[in-house]
Amino acid sequence: MNKQQFLMELRSCLEGEVSEQTIYDNITYYDQYFNEQISMGKSENQIAAELGKPSLIAKTIMDASDVSESAYYDEQIYTEGEDDSVEQETNMHLIEIKWYHKLLIALIIIAVIFLFLTITGAILSVAGPILLILILIYLIRRWIL
Repeated sequence: MNKQQFLMELRSCLEGEVSEQTIYDNITYYDQYFNEQISMGKSENQIAAELGKPSLIAKTIMDASDVSESAYYDEQIYTEGEDDSVEQETNMHLIEIKWYHKLLIALIIIAVIFLFLTITGAILSVAGPILLILILIYLIRRWIL
């Protein structure tokens, strides 16, 4: 397999699976890699054989792209004006909540509930008998009068 065949197969495996920017970045990388290796005296067929199947490389790129896209979301905003070719790009970073973050949040919620119940129980254990006595006094006074 020569350089052109390798790059075409890699592109076809990536199309529709990752962003155009990711495809461009990886095709550019492997094109440069081929050029560097050719300048060192290797043939295109040797380089392609050393790299392996483009479909496996594409799978690795897609897996890596899935990980990075789950953590970040890139939004492009196009502005209208005198020059429609002007493009502004903003990056909105979303935080990926991992399982141990969820566990920590759950433990904090449980601790707050436990603390609330403990304080409420302590207040009722002191105020309960006093309230009971006051209620009894009220009922007795009402019953007598």
